[in-house]
Amino acid sequence: MEKIKNAVSSYFKGMDDAVITTRREVFLQIVIGVLAGIILGILIAPPRKVKIGCDNGTNIDGGCDGGCGCGCGKEQNEDED
Repeated sequence: MEKIKNAVSSYFKGMDDAVITTRREVFLQIVIGVLAGIILGILIAPPRKVKIGCDNGTNIDGGCDGGCGCGCGKEQNEDED
């Protein structure tokens, strides 16, 4: 247990030391952080069902059996004229 405490304390003692980095390294770290955030966000985000279009009857199969033109197979309501 003492070895672990000594290793941890010696690691954190070096945190105050001055370190020289180049602008390129800082830029690459920022780019890696942004890309990792985007990828992590995509993986964590819940899946969504996206519907593109307005469903106004413009489908490829020429309409449904009910005559409403939506492709759903249901009868058209009498109230919607």
